[in-house]
Amino acid sequence: MQQQYQLQKMSYKSQFPSSRDYILCCQAQVIGKLTLAINPECLHLVDVVLAPEAHSKGFGSAVLDALKHDAKVLNVPIRLAVARDNPRAKALYLQQGFTLQDITETHESMQWQCGI
Repeated sequence: MQQQYQLQKMSYKSQFPSSRDYILCCQAQVIGKLTLAINPECLHLVDVVLAPEAHSKGFGSAVLDALKHDAKVLNVPIRLAVARDNPRAKALYLQQGFTLQDITETHESMQWQCGI
């Protein structure tokens, strides 16, 4: 797993050099990890992973709400790509106001824009 994590981290850094990793916590418990690239033209949600015990408890929505707040302050959209085989994540993004921008064989690009 450690090797897989390191390879993923290297891949993210090559695609999104400005990305940073954040540990998500709730009441001093680690519940996940967020990788975010902050650029002048957008916030790019590179990756978000929640621990299984944190699923379906509103943490994903809370993370997206916080990112939307930051995007409004910066007046930039949020962009992301969700795996096509991840319907739960896609449903959450649609519920949160993200719109479909593009579809590839493996991923769907989505965007949230202030005022939508």
